[in-house]
Amino acid sequence: MSPSTVTSDGHTASDTAGLRNGRSDFKHQALTWTNFSNIIDGKLETTKETRCGINPATEQSNPSVPVASKYDVDKAMSAAQKAFKPWAAVPYAARQKAVLAFADGLEAEKEAFSKFLTQEQGKPASFQDA
Repeated sequence: MSPSTVTSDGHTASDTAGLRNGRSDFKHQALTWTNFSNIIDGKLETTKETRCGINPATEQSNPSVPVASKYDVDKAMSAAQKAFKPWAAVPYAARQKAVLAFADGLEAEKEAFSKFLTQEQGKPASFQDA
């Protein structure tokens, strides 16, 4: 499950086809933190069932998240197996660049992610950076 995001050129953040085709210019886009999807085979996927957690401090509902069925997990596993060989064929430097870009994306979302986790767990905001 991930917050919904699409790169500025319309590709999902997990798309490795661009790397295989020499494109490694993924650009970070801010996440919504209110709409969640699974990313399967480079595409945002919804599920038949969702659930929402409750902020234990406020008893308010958090945003709904997908609940993966056996079908969803099997589809994701199939996509991962299909992607393994092409990803392994990507030159090391390009894979390194992709992983570092992912890390940069996480760093860019650090504050929003911290706030989201604080809301989800119901702990005081003073613990966000703890």
